[in-house]
Parts: sequence; structure tokens; C-alpha cells
Amino acid sequence: QIEFCSTLILNKADKVTPEQMSELKAIVRSLQKEAVIVEATRGDVPMSELLDTNRFDFEKAYNSAAWVDAMEHPEEHDDPEVLEYGITTFVYDRRKPFDIEALGEFARTWPKSIIRAKGILWTTHDPDERYLFEQAGSQISLTETGPFVAAMDEEDRAKELAASPELEADWDAELGDRGTRICFIGRQMDRSALEAGLDACLTEWK
Repeated sequence: QIEFCSTLILNKADKVTPEQMSELKAIVRSLQKEAVIVEATRGDVPMSELLDTNRFDFEKAYNSAAWVDAMEHPEEHDDPEVLEYGITTFVYDRRKPFDIEALGEFARTWPKSIIRAKGILWTTHDPDERYLFEQAGSQISLTETGPFVAAMDEEDRAKELAASPELEADWDAELGDRGTRICFIGRQMDRSALEAGLDACLTEWK
């Protein structure tokens, strides 16, 4: 909900210190970089911030999620506003499929430092299918999103490649577009340990 919004109300602002409020805003910005943030006490919010704002645009709201920005611009995603509080983002990008059971076991042990994880997952149990992997807090989900372009028949593959020229830039001669690309957002994350744990869940594709 934070990722997909144009206005966000932080209620009970009187219950936290200015430093805590700044930290909370930084966490919000690590998930949603453009929404208007409004501080409120006892739900007292000016109607002008809620009605007829003309702020919401589906495409803009979707693309303002921090994980989307990190996927598209991995080299320039960390904002000084969030870095101040140890909040960082990185994209895990691999061309080997996951053993889904091993990944499930590992994901259940993830530290609380991981705020959000979202991206495309490649698995050995269904190597032609793209899965959307999502984690927020203790909730983890895996959703089918359709086949990788490389797994489509020749006609459909040609249509997809023509419609999405960016696919060719990352196209592998053997694997096509198969692969895993997950954005991680967290606070004081041990990136090396996390990547090592994820790598241990990868297998070879035959």
C-alpha cells in the first residue's frame, strides 16, 4: 500500500520525536519515493490533502515504487535521505534457477533488517515459468506471471521481442530471458551474507 500511493498520512505524529519522525519518513521513502507525506494528530487532516488533489495517476504511482526504480537504475538508487538511517537497496541478479524448497527454507530465516523484497524468480521445478516473488515482513508469496519469452513459441517470442527491445540487451544465447532479478530494500542489511545464502539455493539448469 505504501508503494502504490500518491498521498500517505502519518497519524499520531504527536507520539514520536522529531528524530523518530525523520527516520520513519526515510523508511517510507525507501519504499515510495514520490508520494506526498502528511503528518497528522488524531486523524486531523486538511480536506485539501485528500479531495480533488489530482495526484493519483496509475502509471506514475506504479513506477514511483522504489523497487521499480532500483530495477531500472541499479547504479543510482540509494538516496542520501535514506542512507542516513542505514537503509539501502540492491538488486540480486543471477542466471541460475532456484531450488524452490531450499529458497523457502532460507527465506523463513531472513533477518528483520530486510524491509521488502520483490522481483522475478526462476525455479527448477517450472523452468519455463516466470514467478513474481514478494516478501514484506513475515509474508512471502510466489505468483505465476506467465512464461519467460524464451519459452514461448517462435511467433509469440518474435512479437514480444519486437514490443520490448530492452529484452534483447539482456538476452542470453542459451537461456534467453530466463533468470532471477529481485530488489532488496532493508536497514543495516548484510548484503554479502544475504547473497551467499541466496547463491546456496541456486542449482544448475540442464
